[in-house]
Amino acid sequence: MLAAVVVHRGSHAHDSERTTVASVRDAMAAEIHARPAGSTVCLPNRPAPLAVGFPGSVGVFILFERQNVVDGRRVYFVSSDPALLAQRETGGRLASLLLPAGGCPPREG
Repeated sequence: MLAAVVVHRGSHAHDSERTTVASVRDAMAAEIHARPAGSTVCLPNRPAPLAVGFPGSVGVFILFERQNVVDGRRVYFVSSDPALLAQRETGGRLASLLLPAGGCPPREG
């Protein structure tokens, strides 16, 4: 009986995080697909408190999308958080997805 209780408790241990991720993912998808194919989509980076230092909705996007283009729409995230913007210096996809507030769409050239 004790083992069943432990398994039961463990199965619900991360329900809050799963709900947060699903909510953030669904909101992003709705915003992205509201724009026509071929457009640039600039999303505000929203909090997603999943772990200390987790970068927010841009992090959820990175977890679910392999590329920065979704169904023909180029996606960027914008933030005014200097600590988060500084993380772009480490490279990786965050550098190609995250722009300072007011910097989206990026200028060509």
